[in-house]
Amino acid sequence: MAWNRESEIHLKWRGGRLIDLNGRASDLLSFYRRHVQRHEFGGVKGVRLRCDVFSVPDARGALIVCHGAGESSVRYSELVYDLLVNDVGYELFLINFRGQGYSQRVTGTVREWSPEWRPDGENREVIDYRKTHVERFDHYADDLHRLISRVIAPLGHRNLYALGHSMGGGILTRHLERHPGTLSAAVLSAPMLCVNWPVRPSWITSALFKTMSKFRGRSYAWGERAFRFFDEPFEGNPYTRSRSRFMLRQYLLQENPETVLGGKTWGWAHQVHSALKQVRADAGRIETPVLLFTAGDDVKVAPWAHRRVAQRITRGTAPPRCRHVILAKARHELLQEKDEIRDRVLNETIGFLLENEI
Repeated sequence: MAWNRESEIHLKWRGGRLIDLNGRASDLLSFYRRHVQRHEFGGVKGVRLRCDVFSVPDARGALIVCHGAGESSVRYSELVYDLLVNDVGYELFLINFRGQGYSQRVTGTVREWSPEWRPDGENREVIDYRKTHVERFDHYADDLHRLISRVIAPLGHRNLYALGHSMGGGILTRHLERHPGTLSAAVLSAPMLCVNWPVRPSWITSALFKTMSKFRGRSYAWGERAFRFFDEPFEGNPYTRSRSRFMLRQYLLQENPETVLGGKTWGWAHQVHSALKQVRADAGRIETPVLLFTAGDDVKVAPWAHRRVAQRITRGTAPPRCRHVILAKARHELLQEKDEIRDRVLNETIGFLLENEI
């Protein structure tokens, strides 16, 4: 496969905006916008959810992509480009989880983006719109199941796969536990199975989050804040060692301001911390073949949780049901990492899906 090269992306800050010097970043975004079909469906409690669909002729299967916390479907423009241009053959379904991306928000008085708002606005409506919040973690998994059972299953694909990154990986893991056998195979990219919270030990974290969620559930959690337009430097970032893809991430936010999110609320932190304990405990229920990638230099999620979940999925199975791959010198965003890391993730992912094709 001829995957996109990071050396082809040339972005530069000028006048407070990212300028695409050679047109490659805008080409990736334009390709995404030309081919996407945005599908709306109802989530739990009536929240309006959007899923970006990319159809291919004579598809050999369907691949669902589950984004990370604070992300959106368009964040994966480069991935969509690579999969379609290389004719991998999967119809793509990129969900936007509740309160994120292009889907309806679950906090604030205005739940949809207003074109009258300034992208760098700091009025109350914009700040509330950009809070990463959820009432219950399992709402994410319930929404994913609705997408699969009501939107994708009726299409009749013989092979149904899913790729989940970070938070999306945690949500996908929960789905696999609650709905065994619905997917042909699943790939977890640096999945959020335990967050590296700044508070230790775990019992103190639990007590703090529970208390603050009760009294200030929709307020920003400790260390979190409203979005400050692109004030995060590349140097020392915990996401990627690829400067080009770090800037591509910012460019896609700049061009899609309705997808921009700020920090997490106390309510979100409490729901995630509580739910992931159960996710780890229930991993033995998974019957689907799983490929799990761990970033060797990840500081966002806890690698020990990956090992534990992989062991529980694999226990008593021959051949092992979970293949656990540790990528040395990789940071959290494996699909936005340097070419040598990203290429390996993509090649092993496609190979794994083909191995489990019916």
